[in-house]
Amino acid sequence: MASAPDNTEGSLGPLWQSEGDDPFRLLAENATDFIQLFAMDGTLLYDSPSFVRAAGAYYVRERKSGHFIHPDDHPKLQQFTETLGRVGHAQSEALRYVFGDSEPIWAHITANVARDANGEPKMFVVVARDISEIRRNAERLHETQKLEAIGQLTGGLAHDFNNLLGIVLGNLDWLQEHLPDDPTVRHRLQSATKAAERGAAVTKALLAVARRQPLALGEHDLNLLIQEILPLIRTSAGAATQVTLQLTRDPLPVRLDAGGLSSALLNLVINAREAMRDNTGPSTLGLLTQRHTDDDGNRSRGWEGSYALIEVSDNGCGMSEAVRAQAFDPFFTTRERGHGTGLGLSTVQGFVHQLGGTVEIDSSPGQGTTVRLSLPLSKQA
Repeated sequence: MASAPDNTEGSLGPLWQSEGDDPFRLLAENATDFIQLFAMDGTLLYDSPSFVRAAGAYYVRERKSGHFIHPDDHPKLQQFTETLGRVGHAQSEALRYVFGDSEPIWAHITANVARDANGEPKMFVVVARDISEIRRNAERLHETQKLEAIGQLTGGLAHDFNNLLGIVLGNLDWLQEHLPDDPTVRHRLQSATKAAERGAAVTKALLAVARRQPLALGEHDLNLLIQEILPLIRTSAGAATQVTLQLTRDPLPVRLDAGGLSSALLNLVINAREAMRDNTGPSTLGLLTQRHTDDDGNRSRGWEGSYALIEVSDNGCGMSEAVRAQAFDPFFTTRERGHGTGLGLSTVQGFVHQLGGTVEIDSSPGQGTTVRLSLPLSKQA
């Protein structure tokens, strides 16, 4: 009868029989997670190579626990450490590591108390996993959900308000036809009509932000549409602004709403004009179209085939990162009160997204702004 196998080596088996092989050292030195050991008084005993690489030039060997923890997280760290010492078993917390001027690293930290054979606490064992990207994705999802909720609410209110304005405008038209021809009455009716029409324009913009504005879709050449509205673009940009045009020689057929595109481009032109208002030198506005066939870019946008690019650029004041991050938010504006609704870029984004396209902004303070509209070309293209 065969003898039972010898299990004295445990689950590691004969793999680690080679002299000098220490499985625990190899584990710590090859782990992507941060592994650290601290004495009970908080003095550092060990850092895994992954932590040393993350700290880079800011690494400090002689230190206490919490040295690299974000200052705002120190109260949470203290409570975390006190709970660990009192409870005596593993605890977890999300804290930020900071290495110099680099962006903080969010980490899910699990710590435990290692004890000797007599049960006496000897050291803290800390394992930290980088969750920065997970948190960024969660924040992006939260912002998307928030904007979708705002869009649904905005769209519903704008739709109802638009119906009410239709009734108001209809009755104002009737009154103008049937009331006596009194100059004072007619002036008041005209003022009321203009106000109602302005309200209708705002609700149309709100519906575009919420992507509920019905579109009159048709096959159009982007280049021809831009050339048709070029006089209006020059007028909107202002006499002091030099407008340059760089269009592709070949047609760029896209299925879209021509009026919606004109409105979107004029919104961008007016934004550019405002950004260049304080220019000390010449103001320039550029319009460019290109045809792109970029398989990787198309896949990331969910498209097949080629796409058309429209760029509207200016040499104005530009945007800070904080402003650029909010540029598409409804009702966000950097203009003085009463000089803008904050719906311009939101309307442009809503229109382009209805067409299955994307909008991107490239801008920095003092370097001007470029807005890129990418639209899927028609299948026949």
